[in-house]
Amino acid sequence: MRYKIGIYGISGSGKTTLIKNIVKYINDSEFFEGSKVITNLKDIELFKKLPDSQKYKIREEVIDYINSNSTKKYVFVDGHYSFIKEKSFEIAITKTDINFYTHIFYI
Repeated sequence: MRYKIGIYGISGSGKTTLIKNIVKYINDSEFFEGSKVITNLKDIELFKKLPDSQKYKIREEVIDYINSNSTKKYVFVDGHYSFIKEKSFEIAITKTDINFYTHIFYI
């Protein structure tokens, strides 16, 4: 079985630091930084200006990319559930995310 673990939280909460330290000690593990995968697929500044529907589609492409390029037993991904957007929230998690992960932790 492969374990696909999403570590979610607000910016600066320590997601990346936590995962980098975990993968040092777990053989057969790898880390995909969600925002860096987006940057590899699209210009991040352009991405931020897109309508929510297009962002959603790209976020699903990110998970498809990770699923296609991950080779280890333990796959860690950092991400965001949502972002503050004026007086509401922009939901960043997708159905593809939920179906991909075996475990999701929010810090």
